[in-house]
Amino acid sequence: MELTADADGVRAFYHAEVAKHGYTHRGLGFNNRESQLHRFDVLRSVGDLHRARVLDVGAGLGDFVRYLWARGVVPDYTGLELCEHLVAEARRRHQGPGPARFLAGDILTADLSGPYDYVIASGIFGLETPSAAGRIIPTLTRLYELCRRAVAVNFLSARASRKAPQRLYVEPLEALARALTLTPTVTLRHDYLPNDFTLFLYREPRWTELDSEHQGGQ
Repeated sequence: MELTADADGVRAFYHAEVAKHGYTHRGLGFNNRESQLHRFDVLRSVGDLHRARVLDVGAGLGDFVRYLWARGVVPDYTGLELCEHLVAEARRRHQGPGPARFLAGDILTADLSGPYDYVIASGIFGLETPSAAGRIIPTLTRLYELCRRAVAVNFLSARASRKAPQRLYVEPLEALARALTLTPTVTLRHDYLPNDFTLFLYREPRWTELDSEHQGGQ
């Protein structure tokens, strides 16, 4: 299967959404601003992003970095986005306390100057396209290859009680099983929205930190 064959379909979808809703959260496929912020809260908890080198895959309009700036978190930020019109708008809007670069490209083929401390991916698997499901495994692998500390990536959950048309819903246990082939240190969050889950994939075993804390307390 040609995994990049439906990029034009993705671009067409978001062109249509922006035409209907403008350059807003609705134009990016979020039903409301609150659900977008819930996802950002969870993604931010992957680690200390302040002054870290962060790659935001599926950056859209750069909403995640502006969310961080508003909370005093200033990373060395790079946003990668498939849709060129969103990249152009993100660059136009850029104004903040830290460096922010916005690049157009596909995560599977883009030439990126990694590694990054943290790789964040929000909503990149949400749209149902002919190759969307087939992209999940190679994309997770690529995200992990690019990280120095951790990856945070979210999905629409196949356990959701209600499902919207044109959306890809992923079985959490299948995504978790794939993540565990990349690293034994994985966290699955399925507790913040009824239709969403997030995976954290860490480079370093976190139990090493816990062991040190326990030893220090003895």
